[in-house]
Amino acid sequence: CLLRTGHIEDSLSVALEALPLCLGRGAIRLASQLYAVHLRNADRLGLAPAVVLDISDELRRLGDLTASERAYMKILDANPGETRPLKGLLQLAENHLQAQEYAEAARIYEALIGRCGDSPFAVHMQEGLAEARRRMAKAS
Repeated sequence: CLLRTGHIEDSLSVALEALPLCLGRGAIRLASQLYAVHLRNADRLGLAPAVVLDISDELRRLGDLTASERAYMKILDANPGETRPLKGLLQLAENHLQAQEYAEAARIYEALIGRCGDSPFAVHMQEGLAEARRRMAKAS
């Protein structure tokens, strides 16, 4: 692969051509995988926030929780009032709780509280954080 051999610009060029084709043909899974590979340079891909949110959702469904979280956070940071990335991140935290990854869940809840503490979802974030901490304490 071009990216692994250090050809970042060439890899981005291919992704810039491939992503619109994937998205235009409904191949969101492939588009999501391309996006995840280029996450460090995602801003250069020029995707609309709504598309990045669809990709984030798909990455979560595919189990790539790290890439999904980073994509959601990029959108949330750029659009602090947007609820869809917030809801996606809350779902990610829940996924971590279900997988008994309590520290990861707590980290996401803490990040959300720091970024969106005045959100209508603040109570849910606080409750999720308390639950993650309770489960961490019980597990240790």
